[in-house]
Amino acid sequence: MGVMKLLLQGVKLGVLLGLCGSLAWPGWCTPPRFDYDRAVVKTVESNGSSEIRYDLVFVADGYTQSQYRAFLEDVNQALQLLWGIEFYRDYRRWFNVHTVFVPAVQEISGIQYPFGSTAAGDAIQTLHLTHLDELKKVTGRLPGCDTVVVMSTYPGTSTGGEPIILAGRDYGALGHELGHNLGKLGDEYSSRTRTADLDRRLPQGRDFEQVNLTQAAYFDNSSPARMAQTIKWKHFFSLPDGERVVGAYQGGFYRELDVYRPCYSCVMRSHRDSRFCPVCHEEMTRRLMKSCSQPFDDAAYHRKYPLRLWQSQMNY
Repeated sequence: MGVMKLLLQGVKLGVLLGLCGSLAWPGWCTPPRFDYDRAVVKTVESNGSSEIRYDLVFVADGYTQSQYRAFLEDVNQALQLLWGIEFYRDYRRWFNVHTVFVPAVQEISGIQYPFGSTAAGDAIQTLHLTHLDELKKVTGRLPGCDTVVVMSTYPGTSTGGEPIILAGRDYGALGHELGHNLGKLGDEYSSRTRTADLDRRLPQGRDFEQVNLTQAAYFDNSSPARMAQTIKWKHFFSLPDGERVVGAYQGGFYRELDVYRPCYSCVMRSHRDSRFCPVCHEEMTRRLMKSCSQPFDDAAYHRKYPLRLWQSQMNY
C-alpha cells in the first residue's frame, strides 16, 4: 500500500511539474526557459541593404528544436503563395526575407510557445501573442525589420496587425495582411459572423483614411459622370480604360451597404484573388517605393501598368 501511495504521489508531481511550464507560480515552480539570446537568424532572400529594401521577418512559434527544418519549409511554402500574387512577384527584388527561430519546449502539459501563441477565446479562435516584449527584443537585433510574420503552430484563425500571425499552416492570408501593413489598405469584404468586425464603427465626420474605401456621403453618385468627378480615386477615370475598370462597388469595411470600393475583385476583398485592384496596386507600389527610399514616378508607373491589364477580370 505504501509503495502504491508513493507511485501516485510521483505521478501527481510529474504532472504538476509539467504544468509549471505554462503557469507562472512564483516560489515553487518556474516557467520554461527559452533561449532568446541564441535565436537562430537566417537570411533566406537578400536583395540589397535594409535601408533600400523592405524586410520581411518570419518568426517561429511552437516549433521544437527537431522541427527547425519543417519551419523553414513552411516559410518557403508561405513565400511561394506570396510570390504567386502579381504585385509581390513583380516587386520581389525589393524584399529581403529573414527567419528567426527560438525552439518551443515540449512538456508533459504540451507545447510551450516562446512568444506565447494562444487563442483569444472568440468564436473563431483568433490568435494573439502574450510575449510581445520578447518578440520585439529578438526581432530588434536584426539589421532590418519592416513586418514580422509569426508562423504559429497553435490551432486557430490567422490575424493581421503588428505582427501578422499565421495560424496552423494557414498561409493564404499573408498577401492580404501585408496589404494592411505595407499598403495601409482597408478590408473590402463584408462580414456577417465576426462580431469584432461588425462592432468596428465607421469614421465619423470624415472619410476613410484608406485609399480603397469611401462612404456614400463623400461622392456624388447621381450619375456615372458625377461619380467619376467626385470619388476618392477619381484620377483613375482620366486614364485610358478608366471607366471600364474602376467604379464604385458597394461593400467593404465588413459591411454590405454604404461603403464603396474601387473594383469588384481584389486581394483586399478576398485573399484567394491573385491580384490587387488598380487602386490598391498603385498605393502598394507607392508605399513600397517610399519604404525603400525610392522616388515614385506616377507617369512611368501607369505606362508599365496600364488599366487594360485589369480589364478582363476586375468587373465581374
